[in-house]
Amino acid sequence: MSVERINAAIRDCLDRCYASQVPFATWSAYINRLWADTSWNKADVEQVHRATRRILKALVTDEGDNLDDEWSESTMSAQGASEPSERGGR
Repeated sequence: MSVERINAAIRDCLDRCYASQVPFATWSAYINRLWADTSWNKADVEQVHRATRRILKALVTDEGDNLDDEWSESTMSAQGASEPSERGGR
């Protein structure tokens, strides 16, 4: 997948999060949509996931260290429902 598409997804996700009253829920839903989209492969979704998570976490000052478990659980539970290896080559 192209770097431009990954960067566009990162920007789109962050734009949606910044505009949202519930940025972490918005982030999680966005990443889950990428996992469900068969045009995205596992490595590229993981790049978007890591980049957006790192940026959003940096914006959270007092709670940043406590978000790791919450974020991992929210995205990993959705991934388990549609593991990339079970979906034909992700």
